[in-house]
Amino acid sequence: MRVDLDSKVRDLRSLRSDVEAAERNAKKSKEALQVASKTLDDAQALSSEQKRLSALYSVLEGVFGPKGCRSFVLEQVLPEFNQAMQKYTNIISRGELSAYLTVFEETKKGEQNEKITLHVHNPTGGLSYGAASAGERRRLDLPICFALQDIAANRGIGLGLCFLDEPFENVDESGVDGLMDLLKEISSRRATSSIFVITHSAEFSYRFSSQIHVIKQKGCSFLDR
Repeated sequence: MRVDLDSKVRDLRSLRSDVEAAERNAKKSKEALQVASKTLDDAQALSSEQKRLSALYSVLEGVFGPKGCRSFVLEQVLPEFNQAMQKYTNIISRGELSAYLTVFEETKKGEQNEKITLHVHNPTGGLSYGAASAGERRRLDLPICFALQDIAANRGIGLGLCFLDEPFENVDESGVDGLMDLLKEISSRRATSSIFVITHSAEFSYRFSSQIHVIKQKGCSFLDR
């Protein structure tokens, strides 16, 4: 009888130990479940935030991307730019060149992609800016420059100063005459503007009534008085 009682006590103690171990495991499992649940909640919140940001970025891309406000701004100023550039190109080339700018091209699928292209036409036909001669490119650069200045000036932006560095380079005699015609046109239209032409060629100096001579000696530049 005593043996049976001791055996049952041992069984009960073993059972209690098993129950306590099970309770500890259950507590750990509960804690792990709580951690997993919180992690899942955090992941869901992060996913929702990422979806919100993704939607926001899509909106911003649409507004500020090539087909957004940038496209709108380009389309607004393009006619004004092309009109001014064509006028100045006609003056400087004396009718030999014409040019216009496009900001989109159509793909084979019929979609519009942003691509700024300068189209040039001379007496021999159409060509790209890159295919034009050095003299032709020079006679296109200045009209582009002055057309951009017009757009800025019409919006109250500008300092009233223009510096041209070696504009006669790679330009023949006819091109030089056309360039001078353009400078006179710009000067007559912009009474408050000053145009400074920098050149190392003395043969062009007689074309300007006001001159500033700069002499370089021993690594220093001096005004020639």
